[in-house]
Amino acid sequence: MGFNDNSGDIILDAVLTDMGRRRLAKGDGSFNIKFFALGDDEINYGLYNPNHASGSAFYDLDILQTPTLEAFTNSNASLRSRLVSLTNMNQLYWPEMTLRGNLGSTAPYTTGAFVLAADQTTWENLDGGDTTGIIPGYKPAKSLNHIRVEQGLNTNEVAKDSTLDIELVETQYAVRCDNRLLRIAPGPDMTQTSTRSGASTSFPNAKASFSDSNNIDTYFFTLNSAGGTNGYISNLGADSGLLGPGGTKLMFRLASTLDIQTSTYLFDTLGKSTTFTFEPGIGSAAAQTISTVITIEGLTTRSRLDIDVTLLKKS
Repeated sequence: MGFNDNSGDIILDAVLTDMGRRRLAKGDGSFNIKFFALGDDEINYGLYNPNHASGSAFYDLDILQTPTLEAFTNSNASLRSRLVSLTNMNQLYWPEMTLRGNLGSTAPYTTGAFVLAADQTTWENLDGGDTTGIIPGYKPAKSLNHIRVEQGLNTNEVAKDSTLDIELVETQYAVRCDNRLLRIAPGPDMTQTSTRSGASTSFPNAKASFSDSNNIDTYFFTLNSAGGTNGYISNLGADSGLLGPGGTKLMFRLASTLDIQTSTYLFDTLGKSTTFTFEPGIGSAAAQTISTVITIEGLTTRSRLDIDVTLLKKS
C-alpha cells in the first residue's frame, strides 16, 4: 500500500473486485468487465477555497494536491464513499438509512447493540426476563424482535406526505455479515406465527450471493412489483419514523451459525468472558460474547449503515 502520484492533473487507479479476481483466476472466459465504480474516500471538499488570492484556477488546488492512497483490493475497506449519477441536478437533500429503534420489537438492547442468543440454553435463560433487543439465534422466529431499517429524507424541510424522488428510493440493498457467526433470517413479514412461547412457522434463511476472502457474506435483497423480495423489503408507508418522505424499509432477523450454537471455539478465539443478567431467579451468570458489525448498503444512493451485534452464550 502506498500513495498515488498526484503530480499530474488526472489520477486513475483501478483494481478488480473479489469477484473479478475470482473469475480471472478461473481462466474459463467468465472474466468480462461490465461495471465500474468511483469513490472519493480521501477527498475533503471543505478545502475548496473560492477566495484564493491567485484566482479561480487555484480554488481547488488543495483538493487536487491531497495525497490519496492506492486503490484497496480489500472489499471491506475500499470505496466507502461511492459516487452516484443523477439526472435531477436540483436535489437539495440526500436520503439516509436509519435504524428504527423506538418500536418495542425493533429496539436494540440497553448497550445499543442487538444481542443474539447463540443457542437454546442461552435463550431459555433469558425468556423469562426483559428480552428487548435480544434475538434467539437458534430459532429467530420464536421472538418478534427484528432489525428494521428505514430509508428516506430525515428532515422536516420537506413535507412528510410528499413523494420521494424515484432516483432517491432504494430498491436494492446489500447486507454484509461475518459468515462464521451469522446468517440473515426472514423478518416478521415472512413469519405466519411469531410469538415468544407459541409455535412458529418461518421460511428458510436467506442465501448469500457470494463470500469474500475475509469471511464476509453478501446478501442482495431487491424490491419487486409484488412489494418485496421474500418479504425483506417493502415500501415505507405512514408508519415511517423519518421526519420527511420515506422510500423503503428493510426488515430481517439474525440466525447463529451451527458453530456458534454447538461450540465455544469461536467464542474462545474471537470473544471474551463476562457476566450477563439473565431472567429473574438466575441473575448474573458467566457468559461469553463476541462483538461484530452488520453493514447495510443501499445500492441506489450508496448510503451505508453499520449495526452493532453482540453474540451471547451462557457458560
